[in-house]
Amino acid sequence: MSRQKSLSEKVLGFNWEDHLPHRIDEHEQIELSSFDQAMEFHRENYARVFTLEGQEMPFLEDPFTEFKQKYYREVGDFMVFRRDSKVIGVYTGTLIDWSTYYHRNLYFLSEFQSQGRGTKIQDFVHQILRNFGVVKTEADISPSNLAQVKMLNRAEYNIAGVNYSERWGVLVRFCKFLNPRNEKAFLDRFCYGVKPQLRSSENPPFEKGG
Repeated sequence: MSRQKSLSEKVLGFNWEDHLPHRIDEHEQIELSSFDQAMEFHRENYARVFTLEGQEMPFLEDPFTEFKQKYYREVGDFMVFRRDSKVIGVYTGTLIDWSTYYHRNLYFLSEFQSQGRGTKIQDFVHQILRNFGVVKTEADISPSNLAQVKMLNRAEYNIAGVNYSERWGVLVRFCKFLNPRNEKAFLDRFCYGVKPQLRSSENPPFEKGG
């Protein structure tokens, strides 16, 4: 049975299969995944990665309804980070509109965190999306998640706002411009002071690495 195309593939006119797997080194690679594989990884690992022992989530529970499942199956792009034969991380992204992409979920098993793998997945996704007209990507991060905040700062994301919700509390909205013209417009209009992002050269075209 053929794989159902995601929203980003339908709108932007490409196939993730043409660019994956993407090899990082002799032991690790990024692979195209599926909703079912991502859910299996979540069921086995999410609670122990994100929840402190004995601590209850303080926000309103968001049940995994039939509609939520349909949403992810229709719009989700799923990838896994595999080391040798073991899946050690999972990534989910979704297209917001014709020019904006959302990094919805990315995490690794505890023993593989803070080693640069998150940056490698996002850099790979950015290179592909840039070639198909996406102007920026966005992500929401808890202000206390210092590891993720550090990673996004190093990748020269811009802070674009703050979101408040009953499901996740306070989240900082970060955006990464893939088009220098749009980033310059944003920084000129909304930011004052030193702008190191404007000193970065445009990234070279991406070549498939898998």
